[in-house]
Amino acid sequence: MDELADSTSLLNDQDGLRRQLADDGYLFFRGLLPAAEVRTVGAAILDRLRSGGWADDRGIPTLPPRAVNSMDALADPAFRAAMSGAAFNRLPYLPPLRTVIRRIRVDAVSQGPAGQRPAGTVAAGPCPPRLAALAAAPGGALRRAATGRT
Repeated sequence: MDELADSTSLLNDQDGLRRQLADDGYLFFRGLLPAAEVRTVGAAILDRLRSGGWADDRGIPTLPPRAVNSMDALADPAFRAAMSGAAFNRLPYLPPLRTVIRRIRVDAVSQGPAGQRPAGTVAAGPCPPRLAALAAAPGGALRRAATGRT
C-alpha cells in the first residue's frame, strides 16, 4: 500500500479539495484533529474492545482473530458498542473536520439535472452518517462515501 497523499496544503482551496477527492477518492489531513482527543477516543474504543475479548490488557489483539470481515465484526456486541459509542461518534463533529466537510460539499443550487452532483462532491445539508463515520477513520482520512471506496 502506498502512503496516503496529504491534502493539508489544500485546506483553504475548495476546488483543489474537490479535485483531489475526485482524483484519489479520499482526502487525508495529517494532524487535522487534536491528537489528545483522538488518543482519548482510541483509549475508549480499546476499553470496549478489551472488555469484549478483542484485545488483551496490553491492547494486543487476541488470537485467533475475532472477525475476518466487517460483517463478522458487526455481529459482535463489543465491536458494535465500540463503533456506536459517543466517543467514536463525537470525532466527525469536531470543528476542524466539520469545516473541511462544509468546504467540499456542493450547494443544492449547483446540482445538475435531477439532483445529480458533479463527480467527487458530497451532498449539501447535514453530514451523511456514512461520511461522518468514514471521516473519523484512523489517521485523519476522509474517504469518499459516494462510491464506497476506502
